[in-house]
Amino acid sequence: MQSDEVPVFRDVNIEGICSAIFMGPMKPDAKTVLCGKNFLVDKSGRLVPYEFTTTPTDDPASYQEFVGEFTREVHNSSASDVLGLCTNPKQYSESYTEFELPAIKSTVMVPSKMVPVADSDTSMTTNWIADQEPAPADNCVITRSEKHHGLQCMSTRNGHYKHSSRRSEPKDESFESNEPDDLLHPVQQALRDPLSPLFQVVRTIGVM
Repeated sequence: MQSDEVPVFRDVNIEGICSAIFMGPMKPDAKTVLCGKNFLVDKSGRLVPYEFTTTPTDDPASYQEFVGEFTREVHNSSASDVLGLCTNPKQYSESYTEFELPAIKSTVMVPSKMVPVADSDTSMTTNWIADQEPAPADNCVITRSEKHHGLQCMSTRNGHYKHSSRRSEPKDESFESNEPDDLLHPVQQALRDPLSPLFQVVRTIGVM
């Protein structure tokens, strides 16, 4: 982003298909009212927004007691690089799936019900939820069996480990692929198909 731009979430109605959420760089102006959406705790212990939305949402200032306790705990525990605060507009009642659009430095979120599902029960989430299973441990030193010292060990949902002798590099998860259409993930197939609703959404967002 440019120095005079901020990341902003905007509701976009794709006529006849869905209401999507677009997040990308925007230059603030006097005509546009921006509300803080995602917040972090800065070095002085203050709650500051780093992503915004054009959709009216609750102001954290209305919850001073909670925000005060939250920021103190995060600041005192030096967890500001891990924990933050998110406010969601009340009308976002359904589940959304997010896609990266690197070419325009943006993301688009569409209702999850319109996203094709692969023939697999494997999934990965980057959101941490309290009281849920811990995320896989990458490049652990010693596993539970204490036999895989210095290897990459990934714990699966049922507790088993997969290990290798070298650390794997992150894969590029962009939508571009040279694979034949019948070998692509259903989402990639949909993004290539001009008749698919998902293609229409991404094309509309991409030319905004």
